[in-house]
Amino acid sequence: ASIPKGMAPPRVADLTWGIIASAAIIALTTFALRFDAPTTRPAIVRVNAGTLARVSHGLATGISVYAVTLTLISLLAGPLRATTLPSPSVPTLLLTVTGFLALSCMEELGFRGYPLQTLTRSLGTWPAIAIVSLAFGASHLLFGWAWETVVMGVLPSAVLFGVAASVSGGLAMPIGLHAAVNIAQWAVGEKSSPGFWTLAVDPSRVAYASAIAPWIGALVPLLCSVALWRWYPRPAVTKHTHAR
Repeated sequence: ASIPKGMAPPRVADLTWGIIASAAIIALTTFALRFDAPTTRPAIVRVNAGTLARVSHGLATGISVYAVTLTLISLLAGPLRATTLPSPSVPTLLLTVTGFLALSCMEELGFRGYPLQTLTRSLGTWPAIAIVSLAFGASHLLFGWAWETVVMGVLPSAVLFGVAASVSGGLAMPIGLHAAVNIAQWAVGEKSSPGFWTLAVDPSRVAYASAIAPWIGALVPLLCSVALWRWYPRPAVTKHTHAR
């Protein structure tokens, strides 16, 4: 999918990549399911009355996780100052949000879909989450991400997405959660394109903030994972539940 992404105009590159790769993953999953026993074969994509609610739960959780992370950094490393940027145009905003949603669908289908479900049946929930999280981190290394970013940022988030998929019984919640984290990061200037604000600390606190921020960014998703695992209400299990 990186080929059509490179051929697409930059404004729609992520959206193009996410849609094409998601379709390819669904096709690959369809092929893989042919080798599963019919009694363990889940639906690939199934939308029902609760899907929108689970996406909303994920969006709210993702925004909350990021807000708590920024709040703790601000409290422990010195107050964060936000500088307002010119607001993006409506088309830019829509393309950005839909692009992040498409990328989240792609990655959740590819990691927390068939691989997580199959490994969970074979090994149990936590070994499956661990293996899929390591694979998720390895994929980001292949994308060129730095080791520190993968270890302190991608892996804790992967655990959170895996727990969200497990406790909610499907992909709607982790897709919303994943998209919300990316959108929040974009909004405060942590992505390649400008959002609504940029954040900064006092120059005298930059070194300390740079040292402590990755630890806070890793700890908050892991604590949220524990909270979801303990307190999120589990859905009733049916043979189709896992694909929601």
